Parts: sequence; C-alpha cells; structure tokens
Amino acid sequence: MRSYANQIIDNVELILSNPVDVDTEWIGQEEPLRQLLACWLTVAEADLPLTPRIIGVPGIGKTTLAMSAAKSAASRFTSCNARRTPGPKISW
Repeated sequence: MRSYANQIIDNVELILSNPVDVDTEWIGQEEPLRQLLACWLTVAEADLPLTPRIIGVPGIGKTTLAMSAAKSAASRFTSCNARRTPGPKISW
C-alpha cells in the first residue's frame, strides 16, 4: 500500500490518507448523491469536473456519501482532511 505525505498549500495542511477499499452503500437521501455525481460530469474532453467540498457536523455521513459516490462513478476514493496552519493573521 502506498503511503501519502501531508502537503501544505496556502497555509492549509492537507492530511492525505491511503486509498480506502470499503464496500459502502448509500441508504440516505438520493438527492445529495445525485448532486455529488453531477459535479463530476463532463461533456467534452477539455472539461474539468468540479471539486465539491462536503461539509457538516461529525457523524452525518459525509465520508459514506463520498465513498458511495466514488463507487458509483467507478473512481478511487481518497480522504483528505484540512486544517489551517499558523500563518499571517489578517484583520479587517
């Protein structure tokens, strides 16, 4: 199994995990799954898919939704958690 190194981009540390192979099934509302899958649709080869962020309180199924969508789209799922690292403070 390949191990991924953490990356810092614009003072945001990305904590990368190894790909996860877990058999998941989305049993929640169909609309969030359809919306997530629609983000990855492209019409032409030059099109880039959207990169949605799934946010919410812990325990509501964000990871399960993402894993189920990746499985439906025959894509690999890699989890990424972000946290701010110390950097310049900006006051308004």
